Amino acid sequence: MALSAKWPVVVLAMLMLQVLAVLSQTYVIENSKSASNTNSSEFDRDYFEHTHPVESAISIGSSLGDEGNIEVVVSAAMEAQISLEIISADILDLPFARNTELHLNSGEQFSFNITKYPLNGDVDITIVATAITTEGYRFREQHTITDESLAPDECPFHFSLAEAIAQGCAESTIRPTTASSKTGTPSYVTGAFEYQDREFNETGFTGINPYLPIRKADVEVFDDSTGAILATTYTNNLGIFNTTISISSATDIGVRVLTSSEGNQRLFNQKVTKTPSTGGTVYSLTSSTYASNQPGANIDFTSAPVQATSSGVAGAFNVFDITEYAESYVENLTSQPAPLNLTLYWTAGEGTTGSKWYDLNGHVYLCGTSDDDDSYDDVVILHEIGHYIHLSYSGSPAYYGGHSLTGTYDLRLGFTEGVGTFFAGAIRDYMGLDKPLIYIETTGTNLRFSGFSIFSNTDVIGGYSNSTFTAMDAGNEATVGHVIFDLVDDTYTNDGSLGVDDDTISLPNMQGDQMVFDVFVAIKDNESTASVVNGKRISLETFYDYWVILHPSYASAFQQILLDHDVEYQEDTMEPDDSSATATWIETDGSTYHHTYFAAGDDDWSKFNATSGTEYLIKTRDLDNGADTFLQVYDTDGTTLLSTNDDESSDSVASAIQFTASADATYYVRTNRSADAIPIGEYGDFDLTIYDINHPSITSLSPSSGSVDGAYSVDITGDNFESGATVKFGVYTATDVTWDSSTSMTVTVPANVPGYADITIINALTSDGITPQGTLTDGFEYTGSPLDPSISAISPDFGDYTGSTEVTITGDYLIDGLTTALGSNTLSSVTVVDAKTIQATVQSVPRGVHTVTVSNPNGASSSIVNAFESTLTDITTVGSTFISGSPLQNSITITEDVRMSDLYVHVNISHPIVSAKLNLTLETPSGKMIALFDEIQVANETFYWESGFDSIFGYNDYPSEALYQLKGESSLGSWTLHASSSSSSTNTLHSWGVTFLEYRHRDHADQVYCAAEYRNHVMSFDSVSGDLLFRSKFVGSFDYDVAVSHDGRYLYSPGAAYHDGTSWENSILNVYDAWTGEIISTYQLAGKASPNSLAPVPNGNLIVVTSTQLYLIDISGQSIDANISLTYNSIWETYAVAVNPQGTIVYVTNKDEKLLQTYSLPTLTHLGNMSTGTYSPFDVDISSDGSFGVIGYEEDFIAEFHTSSLSIYSNHSVGTGRASIALNHDDSEVYAGWFHAGAGFSHLDLQTGISTQYSDGYGGTNGVYILGDRVYISEWSGNRIIVWDPSSMSEVTTIDLTPVDGYRCRGIAAAEPPGLLTPNISASSNSLTLSWSAPSSGPAVTEYRVYKGDSPGNESFHATVSSSTLSYTDTSVASGVNTHYRVTTVMQDIGEGPISLRLTCYAGAVLDGDLDLDGICDDADEDADGDGVANSADAFPLDPSEDTDTDGDGTGNNADTDDDGDGWSDNDETICSTNPIDSNSVPSDTDSDGICDSVDTDLNEAGFQAGSVFTYSTLSARDSSTCTVLDNASLQCWGSNTVGKLGDGTSTSRTTPTAADLGSGRTAVATAMGFYHSCSILDDGSVKCWGQNNGGSSGSTTSIGTGRIAVAIAAGFDHSCAILDDASLICWGTNSAGQLGDGTTTSSSSPVSVDLGAGRTAAAIGAGSSHTCAILDNASLKCWGSNSHGQLGDGTTTDSSSPVSVDVGAGRFAVAVSGGRYHTCAILDDGSVKCWGYNGYGGLGDGTYSSSSTPVSVDLGVGRTAVSIASGYYHNCAILDDASLKCWGYGLNGELGTGSTSSSYAPASVTFDAGRTVVAIALGDGHTCAILDNLTVQCWGDNSKGQASPPPPE
Repeated sequence: MALSAKWPVVVLAMLMLQVLAVLSQTYVIENSKSASNTNSSEFDRDYFEHTHPVESAISIGSSLGDEGNIEVVVSAAMEAQISLEIISADILDLPFARNTELHLNSGEQFSFNITKYPLNGDVDITIVATAITTEGYRFREQHTITDESLAPDECPFHFSLAEAIAQGCAESTIRPTTASSKTGTPSYVTGAFEYQDREFNETGFTGINPYLPIRKADVEVFDDSTGAILATTYTNNLGIFNTTISISSATDIGVRVLTSSEGNQRLFNQKVTKTPSTGGTVYSLTSSTYASNQPGANIDFTSAPVQATSSGVAGAFNVFDITEYAESYVENLTSQPAPLNLTLYWTAGEGTTGSKWYDLNGHVYLCGTSDDDDSYDDVVILHEIGHYIHLSYSGSPAYYGGHSLTGTYDLRLGFTEGVGTFFAGAIRDYMGLDKPLIYIETTGTNLRFSGFSIFSNTDVIGGYSNSTFTAMDAGNEATVGHVIFDLVDDTYTNDGSLGVDDDTISLPNMQGDQMVFDVFVAIKDNESTASVVNGKRISLETFYDYWVILHPSYASAFQQILLDHDVEYQEDTMEPDDSSATATWIETDGSTYHHTYFAAGDDDWSKFNATSGTEYLIKTRDLDNGADTFLQVYDTDGTTLLSTNDDESSDSVASAIQFTASADATYYVRTNRSADAIPIGEYGDFDLTIYDINHPSITSLSPSSGSVDGAYSVDITGDNFESGATVKFGVYTATDVTWDSSTSMTVTVPANVPGYADITIINALTSDGITPQGTLTDGFEYTGSPLDPSISAISPDFGDYTGSTEVTITGDYLIDGLTTALGSNTLSSVTVVDAKTIQATVQSVPRGVHTVTVSNPNGASSSIVNAFESTLTDITTVGSTFISGSPLQNSITITEDVRMSDLYVHVNISHPIVSAKLNLTLETPSGKMIALFDEIQVANETFYWESGFDSIFGYNDYPSEALYQLKGESSLGSWTLHASSSSSSTNTLHSWGVTFLEYRHRDHADQVYCAAEYRNHVMSFDSVSGDLLFRSKFVGSFDYDVAVSHDGRYLYSPGAAYHDGTSWENSILNVYDAWTGEIISTYQLAGKASPNSLAPVPNGNLIVVTSTQLYLIDISGQSIDANISLTYNSIWETYAVAVNPQGTIVYVTNKDEKLLQTYSLPTLTHLGNMSTGTYSPFDVDISSDGSFGVIGYEEDFIAEFHTSSLSIYSNHSVGTGRASIALNHDDSEVYAGWFHAGAGFSHLDLQTGISTQYSDGYGGTNGVYILGDRVYISEWSGNRIIVWDPSSMSEVTTIDLTPVDGYRCRGIAAAEPPGLLTPNISASSNSLTLSWSAPSSGPAVTEYRVYKGDSPGNESFHATVSSSTLSYTDTSVASGVNTHYRVTTVMQDIGEGPISLRLTCYAGAVLDGDLDLDGICDDADEDADGDGVANSADAFPLDPSEDTDTDGDGTGNNADTDDDGDGWSDNDETICSTNPIDSNSVPSDTDSDGICDSVDTDLNEAGFQAGSVFTYSTLSARDSSTCTVLDNASLQCWGSNTVGKLGDGTSTSRTTPTAADLGSGRTAVATAMGFYHSCSILDDGSVKCWGQNNGGSSGSTTSIGTGRIAVAIAAGFDHSCAILDDASLICWGTNSAGQLGDGTTTSSSSPVSVDLGAGRTAAAIGAGSSHTCAILDNASLKCWGSNSHGQLGDGTTTDSSSPVSVDVGAGRFAVAVSGGRYHTCAILDDGSVKCWGYNGYGGLGDGTYSSSSTPVSVDLGVGRTAVSIASGYYHNCAILDDASLKCWGYGLNGELGTGSTSSSYAPASVTFDAGRTVVAIALGDGHTCAILDNLTVQCWGDNSKGQASPPPPE
């Protein structure tokens, strides 16, 4: 680096000091001298005389210093390189290692100090000096130091008195050898001081507490009686002092040592004092007193050193001691005194972590923490002293970096912090301690040591903020420290691996330190003292520049050290590239090119080849070490500037340019350093990249035109298409985008307006924030008639009717030429921006609420009802001033009618320059004066005034305006506003205004209440609009709950903590008017109120529970009627309360004692307790009939309990925690808050036990309140109220509480708005009459108001009706013309209530009723029945259930079973796939049996299988019994017979078949066996049953109806069913689950008919335990009865006493059905099998154990189908089409026949004798039987009752 002319001669001279001679030959000349014997040792004088003209090149001398140390001087007689070696067996305190090197010119001296520990005995220190001259001669000098040589004639400084006498340097009278200068008799005083140290390492205190000497500290000897100071001195390096005093009489003598060095000042005077806030005094340590010391008597304090312990002031003396080492270190670097004295402040226990700092004025603050650690942490102390050294001796006036690294410090590195860190480590090294850990204590950490050691490599630069020009990480501080350590290290220090020096610099100890110090001195001598030096901040750059100047031979090594720490101060490999002529080539593929700004002012030029029309991104990245780029693009000539960029964004100093090439050519890029707003350096590095943005391009669309309806596909071709791209057709986004390749995609066209649309393809946002996109202008043409317009919003939705308002209407399919109207007022200024946007000007529109309508030229239109209000927004504005003390007195008269209940007064105070008090008073037309502002203070320029709690602005929002809401004032007429100020200032209060806003009336919805827990106010909101209705302050603190009375009149809110002057253990109950927010009364209650602490009583009273009391409060009487004490628990939120609907019992949860307590009303007598076990109850709610209640537990449980017995009968795991719960209106569901972060809320269905958590997008919730069809939930953590629809289980809206300062709402309540009317309208020939009922809630009615308009939304005030009249007749109406009305209630105290539903009719209307209750009389209503079909298109305009009659038979299609009148029912036609509303579409029925051919099988012959449409059942089994019909038609049974179900007349079980007694001459046709009974169809078609007769399931002969015969039979657990010859179905027996199918659950001993549907008959029947299924004549399948596990197959688990349909799959129908215990199986028409219901043992055969309430498929094997199926309790078997048998499900009894006793969830094959096949099967509980092809029966499985006889197959 070249030297510029600015460098002074002194710097150039310093460069010369680095030159060392290269010696080619060395001659040795030795000389040995001793300080006690100066005679020369023998040597070869003849040789010396011939080799050098002088005796020696060096000499060594020593003497005792004033401070007790040994002063050594080495002198040079000629220029030489000298090596020193210190030889001693004792420990020495040296300023360098025992071996060191130095260079002396002729006549120069090198002096240093030695302190020997301990100082007893001989010293015997040998110093050997070896000198090599520039001529190559070598001299050796040896010097020995002894005690005698140091102090031969006087007492050594370190001697005790005894030692002094023994050596003869003190008299036996113990007097010093030198006389005192003071009067009186001299006394010799000596002593020693020590402090107790605390040793630390990186983990903290080590537990080692050595005592160390208090060195170089001021000592005072004083008269203890008078305090007079008798002598001063200071301690030596051993903490010892001696001095003399002169006293003339006996005196009490004391000594003390101070943390100051006034008597020992060298380069800087240091002292340690208390902090200024604690007095700022110096610390001292005082000895015990020598009482009555006689004149001449010497005093010795050395026998017991005075000690400062770690619990006392030892910390201060340690700080002082460490500072002494720092001063000694600096002495070895300079002889110049510091410009500032050093004061170190320390006070034990005052400070906190982070309280250590240096303040630039010589003050170091070390405020001790509670354990005083900071006073012993030498790294902490030395770091701050390092700041002092650096900033004092370098002349730097301010910090350029810091721990917190905020503000405009050095941008690359925490330089000042790093230098402080370096000096701390260097001084530790000088002290002979281990290499230090770097001191790091950044903002946000409590660690003194954070791992940045000299031996670590974790110190790379952490980060850099481009916005604040600051380093971002403490690692930067470590980097500076490590870099400088590397510069000055010897061979054993490094910041990498132990023992390996990681740079090429290796300097002797202290030489490198001196070189660093020289750099700082050079900076001081050559730079300005301003904070910015020569255009840049003093930083590591500055240090580097001066180091290279002063020490050029070490420049490359310094650069390597910097690179090791990721700092680049060197040229990049792209150089030279300083001009367009030397620009380097770069590729446009995103490759990275690394550059540095080195040297200062470096320009970097690049060039690239571009393609015409291509857009490129040129960007600098990864800016490091302070780089701040400025980017420029030049044209092909390299000189014409095309584009520039400095900062790509507000938070980045990187640069970026999007550049589009205009030609295929070479372009140039120049990057140089941006000029910083605050000069911070000139270097830094960055990466440069350039790449093609690859915008998509569109070539064509095929087809390129299409209908405006959209919904068809087009192919798009082009280039650079990406998967996931968005395709726009004008303003509409295409759907179903299929990416084929980068050049092709297919999309579904969106609907649009006619005409051409631009096609835009938008690829995904790149990592650089660029959106690649391409557009084909007019790329697609939409054809056809325009779609009907649709509008969704208008903004703003109100405007001043006296002026104009610009509005934006949004919607869809908006076309040029449309018209826009507000009510009947067509707007003249309308612009269609695009198909979704209209901009219009609203002007001269009458006052009122108007419907917005947009109409196309073809008449199609769209409206938003009551969407815009034309109102009086700005009645008047006044601007005025206060001048010369004259107060403002202005009155503003408002002549407009103010008709609504809420009048807003808006006040704006802008820029008040003096304090003033503003007064505003509003005078009503009746003369009432309302004070809006009463002496409200308006502050000066720097503070805004706060509005009061009447304002809807928030607490602590500091607004400059207020918006006041007036309630209860709605007088008609002229209002007057009076404004004045009480200011008497001569200055000016200017630019203030008063504005009236008329309330924009909206339809009122429910009022929702909550309390802002941290803001001390309760709020009321409109639940639909979210508007704030009122906000009122509450007394007390932390309001956790709100409640509203049963009549909605009162609102309650408890301040949970109130200080009554003695204690905070109190609450304040606040009672408000629920409609106005006016506070009515307050009650001070003992104890703190918690969430859920309020329970309104039906009679109007209120129950309140606190932490200590239960209160009954008479609200109307404003008194506390009763209270009882509760157990106090210090744990907060102990109690919650609820009252039963009868108002007779109070329920109190006791969380901490785990109880539910009950009390009677009104006496509050304790009734009893219910234990909640180990769970902590948090809230309770009682059902609407009082029969049961629910408890929410802190442990996330909800329990149900009987109120009569106080017993829990059900528990549910539900997320609720410490939050509220609420039952819905029919007591079937519970909603629960969940007071955990991000938890949302919970819902519990009590009927199914299913709980659901709704947490998506919600935080922690607390309060829950249910009103009508809404659930209101307070989202505590999100400052919102969630409005929830329980029907759709979805969010309706949320109310944001933040804008109205609703911080943290817990409790919540809601009430209907008061005074809401539901009027009716009727018509006569010349008038219209409105009538209504008095409101059911609200205060007394003062009058009613009628509003009238000629269009919807344009109603204005029309008439007043007295409170006693409930109707109004309007005769001023035109016949046949619709007139619109709305009615309001004016109530006492609160004014006008919500506006009613709009009423519309016309005089002369005949049908003046209102069928659909929409407020429009039927004659005027275009859709009178409200079914969504216009009267003109409605076949039944007054029947909301019908609108179409296809066959014209007078019966609407909804009620008609044959809509098209073709003789086939709608159901049959649906099954047969013909059109039920087209009489020409008729099913085919070849055999005319009423069953269409597509489902008719005509296979009704008898056979073997139950449940089939094909066969009778000749084999049956159930429970532990089996029956079969033999070939002789006899019925043989075997197995269990405990209830006589084998039919043999006994109850004896049989292991072999026995004949059932069917009656004389009777034989069996079919058999069915139940659990307790059996049935058979006999040869005469009758039915006979036997066994246990539960519910009438069995008896002798069953009456099936006169003339009827049975054709199929089935039996369940204890019920039976039969199909008769007319295909009707009957059932009898137990009906507890509706299994008889007659629509009831009443058991029947005689058959009842099953309602299969109109015209439907049964084809097959199957029965499970308590359910039944039938295949109908139309091939549909229906089931009924028990559905506990989904066995009915309708997708639910709800029992049904009437048949429900089973969906077996599209186009499929069942041909056989069988029922098990809790499941059902069916064979379908394609031979497949499906099952449904319980699957615990794999009975559904789908390969799982998961139950299913809908049919699932059974895998029978490849190509296999089923022809017969049977079900047992939990297993099934099917005969396949190849006559083989497979079984699945429960198999523990071997009933699957696989030879195993394991269950199987998939069909398994059953093997029989060779050649045998199966023709019928029957399944019992645990056994299976089959009829084989040889008509034999084989059984297997459980045979405990003989039911499996005959024996099972092998």
